[in-house]
Amino acid sequence: MPYKNSNLFKTPFDDTIIWRYMSYDKFKDLVEKETLFFYSVINYRKGDPLEGAMPPYTQRTIGNTYFLIDNVQATPEGRKKAVDFVEKFLVVNCWGIDKREVKRKWDVYAHEPHGIAIKTTVGQLKESFSKTKDDIYIGRVRYIDHWIDSRQYSDPFSYTMLKDKRKFEWEHELRLLVVDDDYKDASKHDFSTYDKFIASDIDKVGHTEFKYINCILEHLIGEIYISPWGNECFLNKVNDFLEQHHLSKPVHRSFYTGHM
Repeated sequence: MPYKNSNLFKTPFDDTIIWRYMSYDKFKDLVEKETLFFYSVINYRKGDPLEGAMPPYTQRTIGNTYFLIDNVQATPEGRKKAVDFVEKFLVVNCWGIDKREVKRKWDVYAHEPHGIAIKTTVGQLKESFSKTKDDIYIGRVRYIDHWIDSRQYSDPFSYTMLKDKRKFEWEHELRLLVVDDDYKDASKHDFSTYDKFIASDIDKVGHTEFKYINCILEHLIGEIYISPWGNECFLNKVNDFLEQHHLSKPVHRSFYTGHM
């Protein structure tokens, strides 16, 4: 199964309930393509500079305890450069860990009459990737105070699951991570030895903007909720769309209908 267990990331139990809020157009794209959209970690940082960013303490100590290339102990600068390089090929997809709908998430992620929320579980999410060729890492986001955090993470790539708790702790985010092995631009450069890598200009290497990952919708989608601002016509539209695509899933009105 392409879900890949890793001790770097804390994957919740299979029966953990998760949600993803989106516009109807994004929901249609998901169903019609039978894919989940994964977006670049680097691109996310355009909206929030601390998104998945390495805390200052980690930057200062990152070369001290690990990372060998050709049996050469990397300097902190070399290790930081290696992390920056690999980060170019990291793409993520985000869900929320909540037992029920969250009013604030409708406001932030699907504030429109044609908004959609998918309810499922971590176990169903894993099953939906059973025929996918990419390795999928799944982990609970850790919320930290970016500027004073002083923990030594077991691996520097753990920081991809970090967010600033002052702004985002309310999200209770579950993050799916993929390393894009298909990205070909890096193959144009010679990184065969540590010295060649250190001497290289990684700024000339482009990054993966996004990636579509195949999924099995029957497993992925548990239940569907329509926006609190949606009407009966939209409810029927969603049901008709699902029927056209041979998906039999319960469609509910939001608990907050009439209360937003």
